[in-house]
Amino acid sequence: MRFRPFVLLAAVSMLCGCDSWPLHAQLPDPYVPSVVVPLAEDVTEDQAVAEGALQDLGVLAAPTTLTITGDMDSCGWDDAAAWPVWPEHPVDTDGDGESDLDQPWYAGWYTGDVDLFAIELGSAAWAGVELSWDNPPPDGVNAPYEPPGPGPWDSESDLDFVLFDQDGAAPGEVIGENGFSRDHPESVGSPLVFAPGDRVVVAVGCHHGVPARYTLIVTLGTR
Repeated sequence: MRFRPFVLLAAVSMLCGCDSWPLHAQLPDPYVPSVVVPLAEDVTEDQAVAEGALQDLGVLAAPTTLTITGDMDSCGWDDAAAWPVWPEHPVDTDGDGESDLDQPWYAGWYTGDVDLFAIELGSAAWAGVELSWDNPPPDGVNAPYEPPGPGPWDSESDLDFVLFDQDGAAPGEVIGENGFSRDHPESVGSPLVFAPGDRVVVAVGCHHGVPARYTLIVTLGTR
């Protein structure tokens, strides 16, 4: 068999190597996506802030995990309190499976210690909130609040949180009420979506009769 000269030359070049061999040395570096580590912020309740005033935590951008530790000094609830105006929900009054009117699920407000934390969003973000506390219910659900008589509710702590938009130096309208329930821990439920510049107030209150220390975790994720 006769080899053609140019075929023989090509084979010799491949065996001897050249600037383009090995091939993987000439390929661009593989793309490795960067991992953004969330900023961790730890804050302690400022006991010097007057009752009803906001503790301003400044501007936070996603991704951030904010951990707030605080202490309830007293607990209570006033069914007749006019503030806040709770959002209305569809209500089925006759049980036929169709809503007949809209009305708030709740009425009243806390009479004891209430801690108010103000946050400004420095970027678009989704927000998750979780509240846990000392002396929680043993099965993860608080007993119903049924004063004035004694009952399980008066020996356990039941803390709640409510999200407001900020109106000047005070909380404005309720924008998240899932943190007001008998669950432990309390959670915002589905993450809330915020735009840059939004200002949010997180209010922490004590619904039952036993004060407790608490941990409030606000998670800001990128959108």
